[in-house]
Amino acid sequence: IDSVLTVRVRGFSSREEMIAAWYREAGKAFSAWSPVRDGFCTRHTDIPELWMVIRQDDKGKIKLPTWVLGHEMTHALQSKSPLIADPDDQIR
Repeated sequence: IDSVLTVRVRGFSSREEMIAAWYREAGKAFSAWSPVRDGFCTRHTDIPELWMVIRQDDKGKIKLPTWVLGHEMTHALQSKSPLIADPDDQIR
């Protein structure tokens, strides 16, 4: 695969904040997957959005959950190539 992909990363300070935004902005379009758990990749806009809860380290820098980032990025890549396997199938 050789693909260029632009994504929007949406970080939330808590799971509750992310779920509230989910129901407010995307929940109706993706009600079959509600509520989100650790993260989600939305593809209802031109640019895929990767939603996740973020934390800060002791120096105030943002820590991205790499397991969520990689998983949701794989979903975003699926929109570019049918050769990409569904990462949800890998965890079942």
